[in-house]
Amino acid sequence: MLSVRGRGHLIAFLGALVVIAGVLLLFMSARTGLSGPGKGQPAVYGLVLPGTVDSSGWNKSMFEGVSRAVSSAGGRLLYAQGVKAGTGKAVEAVRTLIDRGASTVILGSRDYRDEVSEEISKHPATDFVAFTDFALRRNLSSYWVRVYQISYMAGFTAAMMSRTAVLGYVAGEPDSFVNRNINAFAMGARDARADAKIKVVFTHDWESRAKGQEAASRLIDEGGAEVLSYLLYNDSVSQEARRRKVRYVGFLEDPEKYDPGLMLGMINISWEFLADVIIKHRISPVHPSKVRWYGIGENMVWLDERSPFLTTEVLNHIRSQEVSFQKGGEIFSGLIKDNLGQVRCKSGEVLSDRTLAEKVDWYAQGVEILN
Repeated sequence: MLSVRGRGHLIAFLGALVVIAGVLLLFMSARTGLSGPGKGQPAVYGLVLPGTVDSSGWNKSMFEGVSRAVSSAGGRLLYAQGVKAGTGKAVEAVRTLIDRGASTVILGSRDYRDEVSEEISKHPATDFVAFTDFALRRNLSSYWVRVYQISYMAGFTAAMMSRTAVLGYVAGEPDSFVNRNINAFAMGARDARADAKIKVVFTHDWESRAKGQEAASRLIDEGGAEVLSYLLYNDSVSQEARRRKVRYVGFLEDPEKYDPGLMLGMINISWEFLADVIIKHRISPVHPSKVRWYGIGENMVWLDERSPFLTTEVLNHIRSQEVSFQKGGEIFSGLIKDNLGQVRCKSGEVLSDRTLAEKVDWYAQGVEILN
């Protein structure tokens, strides 16, 4: 039987263990970002967008998809809109969202990478989600969407539905994300027509509607483009195509804006699905820091091909490609040469996800950059 003094030592020892356990629990909570809201309180998610939530395209579609997923999970969504990258506003937005209770912050633009990097380190108890290959940390997860799978099918469709096989493509900035989509579009086009030409104009501004329309007009007038496609945060290119009566491939546009006379198809991303995945990862006991990729196999992306004049050959090709991608088929595989004749992928090889994320600084055969 313990003496009074012995019982005191035991109680002190057990008390110390409780304190240590509590400290460790708080530490692990901060490290994993799983501290979450208090009992009975809804989880709070923050979303930072480069444009406004009512602008057709990337911003509106992402906002609506994330909103539905958060609502279904019983959470609450806070958002900051019109946060232009490179201005320091992203840092202010992140701080405000965290101050207002956001335990998870979704960065809606790849271009926030550099300016919010330090903030991610400063807030280890907050989960951050990015659509880019960050230098991963314990409280940061990155996601890539295989839009290039749909870009390939869009390129095939555009070339098959054109007379001249001269196609125009408008994009924001030349980087791996953009280049792999341009290349996939070109590879699809040249699989349809070996003589296909893809003329590209960069706006160097993802949000400017004026620059998007100007680029589209230039591709039509100077480039002779018969069909337009694009990768921007707004629908300025398709708007110009409708004004000029030129066929086009849309990107994340409002369904009600679908023009059955001119739109050959629309590239779609299920932001609701991705947000649901993010939420599930957020509440999982394990929160691994890695880059996750989602595409046709996960029903993350699809081509809306409601156009009434698409041929049976085009529709059959779209179906066969969907099946191929669902089974793990790859676009960037086998012998691939760039537009300068240099081999970028050898026979029997497949370009890795890491290469596609970081090292696509070349353009496929048939691509011509106009600026």
